[in-house]
Amino acid sequence: VEAVNSPCLVIGQGTIAEAICSSAKAAIHANLQSYGAADFDHALETSGVDSVVLVRAVEESDGEIPGERLQELLDFLQAVHRRASTLRRIVILTKGNYDTQRANFDASAALVGMVRSARLELQKTEIKMLDIEPLLPVRLIVEATLQVLMDPVGELEVACISKGRRVP
Repeated sequence: VEAVNSPCLVIGQGTIAEAICSSAKAAIHANLQSYGAADFDHALETSGVDSVVLVRAVEESDGEIPGERLQELLDFLQAVHRRASTLRRIVILTKGNYDTQRANFDASAALVGMVRSARLELQKTEIKMLDIEPLLPVRLIVEATLQVLMDPVGELEVACISKGRRVP
């Protein structure tokens, strides 16, 4: 995948966020101490970018997304709303939303609904979602993320599984 040359902000901690930043030449890594509204506002305001990748929802485990990620996503989307005039593209990573073998409902399904609602409110900001299969290698996650970030007319929701990309 060719490197992303325009500045983008990568919000998150851990190996996925670090790998995306090392693969995207102009990426700014926002390794926040906390993930509240003020933290997102500050990161968006000081970065001066027009593209953002939110990795936070996929970081903590290989299992279900915990419910507190809903509040973080809401805070993030509200911060994006306040800066909608300057933000062109958002990519939000989720995990396991389109896994038909998933035994339990988790917060990730609610994340999808919140993002779809935000698209209606923020029509000038392109909000894309990339759902990754649990336990997918980091290299494939990074490649899929950069493809979604760089594709100006691609699908708004893509699932990246071990067998390739799927459009749900």
